[in-house]
Amino acid sequence: MSEKIPEPEEPTVTDADVLDVIDTMEPPAVTVSDVSNVLGCSRDVARRHLESLHEAGQVKRRKTSGVVLWWRPRGEVTRPDPIDMGETNSVEETESFGQD
Repeated sequence: MSEKIPEPEEPTVTDADVLDVIDTMEPPAVTVSDVSNVLGCSRDVARRHLESLHEAGQVKRRKTSGVVLWWRPRGEVTRPDPIDMGETNSVEETESFGQD
């Protein structure tokens, strides 16, 4: 009998963690994949936090060319040193993305 390999444990992510990623990215707009990559969490976890932050008015979003961009409203950002994400080719599925 083969043993089941346990799934890796999902890291604990808070809304504050997600806001820190947004505040340190250059340029100041992120994708779900950016947040997921930096925090080491699934895209679903990152998306849920971004949606929650959007509902609370802490982040804004815009769909462009099939990609959803997320950012903090102007005047609410204090930027620490930026995180260098390098080049990314991530395209996110936006079928479940609602209209604002």
